[in-house]
Amino acid sequence: MMDEKFECSTPFSDAYIEKIELSLNRKLPDDYRNFVKKFGGAFVGGEVDGSEEFSVLDFFGLEEGNSVLEMLEIYPDLKSDGALPVARCELDNIYVLNNKNEIFYINFYGGKTSATRVSSCFQDFIDRIVVNGD
Repeated sequence: MMDEKFECSTPFSDAYIEKIELSLNRKLPDDYRNFVKKFGGAFVGGEVDGSEEFSVLDFFGLEEGNSVLEMLEIYPDLKSDGALPVARCELDNIYVLNNKNEIFYINFYGGKTSATRVSSCFQDFIDRIVVNGD
């Protein structure tokens, strides 16, 4: 993982991660846990594989209006499936860590919701994010 591509926010505590896990009724993968314990809701401003179709603005963090727990309340259908909103793009579409720990891009454009599998795991997802100037 290239640390310099992420602008750190407040790191997650073990207690906050446990609240997320209780809310989802499942354990989160170590790669996600380690990332948020170091970077929190980091700003990225990049793209998966350099593709404009899959921009990544930032990760959900602790801050009011952008917190992981708030996102679980906004998207109760995801919560009931054990899926965790982890990041968003500039258009407010979201990236979700599903209950198999895969990353999906959820696009809400035009009143139609579509889901595209982006990565097999969280670590692969963050490794593939390219920030202009890298």
